[in-house]
Amino acid sequence: MDYSLPEISLKDFCNMSESDIRGIFHQYTHTLGNSGYYIHIPRGGSVLGISHLDYVSTGDTVPFGMSGNIVSTPRLDNRLGAWLIYSVFPKIGINCDVLFTTNEEIGMSTAEFFESEISYNWIFSFDRGGQDVVMYDYYDSKSRKMLESLGFKVGYGSFSDIAFLDIGIKGFNFGNGIVGQHLPTCHVDLKNTQKMVELFKLFHAENESNKLSHSPNKSYHRGKFDDWQYAYNDWKSESYFWDDSDDDETWGEICESCREFLEDDDDILSIDIFGYCLKCADNFGMLRGA
Repeated sequence: MDYSLPEISLKDFCNMSESDIRGIFHQYTHTLGNSGYYIHIPRGGSVLGISHLDYVSTGDTVPFGMSGNIVSTPRLDNRLGAWLIYSVFPKIGINCDVLFTTNEEIGMSTAEFFESEISYNWIFSFDRGGQDVVMYDYYDSKSRKMLESLGFKVGYGSFSDIAFLDIGIKGFNFGNGIVGQHLPTCHVDLKNTQKMVELFKLFHAENESNKLSHSPNKSYHRGKFDDWQYAYNDWKSESYFWDDSDDDETWGEICESCREFLEDDDDILSIDIFGYCLKCADNFGMLRGA
């Protein structure tokens, strides 16, 4: 397909509804009935960039604010990632195809249903707060060393769109600098985003033509926790895990800020909502006025 693609600004990506975006890309939209849809935009890339278009609603009005490098709107998660992959990367020499999904915020990303005849070398997202990169079930020591050699900090995460894809290649979810996901105070300093994009440009240049194959060597499960469907591994370096070495199930999470492993129910709930434990969330002002 050779359709003319429109320019879309970050503000437009954040202000448009999902149906607005689907209308723009109707030629590329795959409808999945009651399961939703996905939008696959081929651009001749050897890698696939993925972003979900759904977001956690914080009210009927969602103002978009920008002051200097600071952008604020709850819809940054993950319209920021969509803007980077679709609008920014082609302008800075990063060639990739695009996959927009929905239902990621309720743990049922339509990335699971993605099908294509294109054989990609690897997949990636910019759908993570902070400034690290996670690999979920795609993790191995070789990939970690490759990322660290370029200056990335490798962290641990629970799930995102890429965790739902099983197409035999590696997946990486890069931090986009967002702070306060799912909150009315959600914001980002685009200088921090730029730092991650510059590192990613190095990674892309080195690996664009490399097939990063993935053979699952760990059992990957899906389960429910407090009515949210999560993906989790049964290995200890994931944020969500249970320890199969004991008959008693042990739940825990790692705070994205202090990196402490926490088992307390209140801390786990805080990490589910904010990405941080109660202490760190309070230090960042996330609990004030909640």
